[in-house]
Amino acid sequence: MRVIVLTLLCADVVAYLLLQVWFTAFLRYLSVCLAYCVSLIALAETQEKIVPFALLFTLAADWFFVVCDPPVPLAAVSLFLVVQTLYFVRLNRKRDKKAFFLALSARTVVFLFLMGVFLQAKIREPLFYIAGVYALMFAENLAEGIAFERAHPFVFGLAFFLLCDIFVALSYLFQTGRLIPIESLDLAYSCRVLAWSVYPPSQMLIALSSFSGSETPLF
Repeated sequence: MRVIVLTLLCADVVAYLLLQVWFTAFLRYLSVCLAYCVSLIALAETQEKIVPFALLFTLAADWFFVVCDPPVPLAAVSLFLVVQTLYFVRLNRKRDKKAFFLALSARTVVFLFLMGVFLQAKIREPLFYIAGVYALMFAENLAEGIAFERAHPFVFGLAFFLLCDIFVALSYLFQTGRLIPIESLDLAYSCRVLAWSVYPPSQMLIALSSFSGSETPLF
């Protein structure tokens, strides 16, 4: 399993470097399609349905973010929120019902608190609400994955995925000058390059986690 993971990751990185030469949104989108195809192969082998379903929503989200011109961030982030909800189910499906509902209830309370903070701050843009819930759901999924699955490929995939989102957020902030006192198109571009350096490997790792034997730690 480790050999397969490392081989596909190397191929993914080489493909990304080639995509840097031909800098088109459609070609980058194809790198994510590759991960989805891998998950479909795993589906035929293991009947793992959650990850391919989540990657299907990821493809839809990336269409609005990457292919559409101009991008539609509200639709993209909303779909990514669905993705993280599915990953929450994937992380908790083996737990008993009581533990599952306790985890769900705890997240609901935190989300309601976050909504209260946004309302108190008089933030009225729907994108900020959805992005806030998405970021919180993502962070909790990663923390839960680290706590229960450690070096599992799925956890590494989530970690790279989160790095990508951080770079995307920084790119937006540098481009608009919002919330930070620096406005730089060069820094925004650098953050986008870094985001795409970790994003294709993240999706490939998540797809590979569907195969039987993927429970073996990478390291």
